[in-house]
Amino acid sequence: MVPITRPTLLVQGEHGTMRPDEPATMLAHRPETELVRIPDASHDVHLDQPARLHEAIRTFILDLDLA
Repeated sequence: MVPITRPTLLVQGEHGTMRPDEPATMLAHRPETELVRIPDASHDVHLDQPARLHEAIRTFILDLDLA
């Protein structure tokens, strides 16, 4: 796994294709990662819930400490 040293947003659709253990594994390997689960969305979160995805990304970016 390639090391990522910056804050990362992991988005999971409630009805997506990720196995239940995958997010926890990703979070364990990348502590700077934040997980957001989007309700009523499949793998295609951007198509199923664009407003919720936009808000999740917006919140993540605004909460970054870029100092």
